[in-house]
Amino acid sequence: MSICTEALTLKPEGVVINPEIIQQTTWALSLQWLDSDNVANDLTSATAKLSIKDISGAQLIVLTETAGITLGGLTGNIDVLLTSTQTATLPLQRLRFNLDINTGTEIKPIARGEITVRKNANITPT
Repeated sequence: MSICTEALTLKPEGVVINPEIIQQTTWALSLQWLDSDNVANDLTSATAKLSIKDISGAQLIVLTETAGITLGGLTGNIDVLLTSTQTATLPLQRLRFNLDINTGTEIKPIARGEITVRKNANITPT
């Protein structure tokens, strides 16, 4: 499993993270959204969306708090999980992602960046 863990204080434009994903492995991203006083933001009634697109802008994967994203309520934790089946479908190239939280009153950009997708060297083609 590829895991990327970050504790972050929200900036108006979000943070930039450039992770690597290995095809056919589970990939996890764990973030804690903190305010400028290092206090966790309340995500109790929030929703989330992570979009992965190719460079041309074609949508490849969308995750939400009902499928692939877990929001931690008062802890401000945001956990993203891509299954090995999902990562197997990603092309071997650089992709773009955006993670946004809808607080109910506004949409906050939490994280964005470029994902590098690499072939799983442990999988033998059939």
